[in-house]
Amino acid sequence: MILLRTDQLTKDFGGLRAVDKVSFVMPEGIILGLIGPNGSGKTTLFNLITGFLQISGGQVYFRDKPIGGLPAHKIAEMGISRTFQLVRVFQRLTVMENMLLGYKNHVGESPWMNIYHSRKYRSQDKEAVTKAFDLLDLVGLKHLANHRAEKLPYAQQKMIEITRTIMGDPELIMLDEPASGINPTLVSQLLDYIRFLKEKQNKSFIIVEHDMHVIMNICDYIIVLNHGAKIAEGTPEQILHNPDVIDAYLGGS
Repeated sequence: MILLRTDQLTKDFGGLRAVDKVSFVMPEGIILGLIGPNGSGKTTLFNLITGFLQISGGQVYFRDKPIGGLPAHKIAEMGISRTFQLVRVFQRLTVMENMLLGYKNHVGESPWMNIYHSRKYRSQDKEAVTKAFDLLDLVGLKHLANHRAEKLPYAQQKMIEITRTIMGDPELIMLDEPASGINPTLVSQLLDYIRFLKEKQNKSFIIVEHDMHVIMNICDYIIVLNHGAKIAEGTPEQILHNPDVIDAYLGGS
């Protein structure tokens, strides 16, 4: 089953073409890597898919529905969640409060339900807290649930952001440089977490990452960009020996 598809996806910034007619097909249930030299268009492509940038041409399809041009919150509601290169957590909130902000379809989003605290509200509130504790336990952060995010190291804040994306139960999770700035032990834990979510919860991932060791050890399939265009795609083994990819990293910009 096809989960995500791009068709000639293009983004222009004035006279600069940052993404150049990129097309690819992503089946559900895989971990897709997106790699390329600095300035190759990886994050721009992320932003186009998730609605943080308007497309200049082409289209994005999620489960065969066109989503190009939709606002970011609508795309998120459809089941696509993402992180960013720079950690985005609410510094003055606790870890648990950050997690609860990611919970999808919470009855408490209605002001009337907040006022009357109906039985359904209390039930879903308890459900959200239980889910948050379970996810934090998986990444070893349960004991920090009541700590303010600003008091935690960068690596733990990054894990909170990644874990919060799961609270909304998305079908597709897009991670922008998840291993950047965290130590090898935590990277290993993160990779185990991603594998667990894929195998046990049938989650699909797109990962942008500069650490090739991470990409080669976690991804089922890889797409390579250079100067905004797709120059290669294939399995990790195929990409590792692709002359165009070798040239882009060793001889290109």
